[in-house]
Amino acid sequence: MSDVVDAHGLVETEYDKGNYIGHLKAYLKRLWKKWVNAVLADFDSTGSSPAGRWPRRPGSLHEDR
Repeated sequence: MSDVVDAHGLVETEYDKGNYIGHLKAYLKRLWKKWVNAVLADFDSTGSSPAGRWPRRPGSLHEDR
């Protein structure tokens, strides 16, 4: 195992489980906000939902008749 660690230059960190989970939650929250803002900006610029522009599957329950 130490060969793998040495080959990749890996070093021990001060992360424990709580710190890692906190870091991960903060990252996912930033990612989620960025995605939501992009979707809302697209919605505002087109006046319609991005989902409304996606092609519909044949036989879909939401198919226009």
